[in-house]
Amino acid sequence: IADEEGMAALSMRAVGERLGRTAMALYTHVPGKSELLDLMYDAVHAELPSAYPESESDDWRAPLTAWAGEVLEFYVRHPWVLQVSQARPVL
Repeated sequence: IADEEGMAALSMRAVGERLGRTAMALYTHVPGKSELLDLMYDAVHAELPSAYPESESDDWRAPLTAWAGEVLEFYVRHPWVLQVSQARPVL
């Protein structure tokens, strides 16, 4: 929902409907929207390139450009991530 329609469209009710359930049924598994956002962030964060790729070449620009392109593609796929606080306690 957040990827397709943005954060304004994201609600417990909307997620429940998308899953063919009620919002109340969703609360059995996720205590609230804040926790839902944490789970969503954790799920998509695995797609983010974790480290600058090492290269055998002296040309640092090519791998850096490729890495930056992957990061940009991530944020294009998941623009809502920029609206979610990434400053969270370590779980």
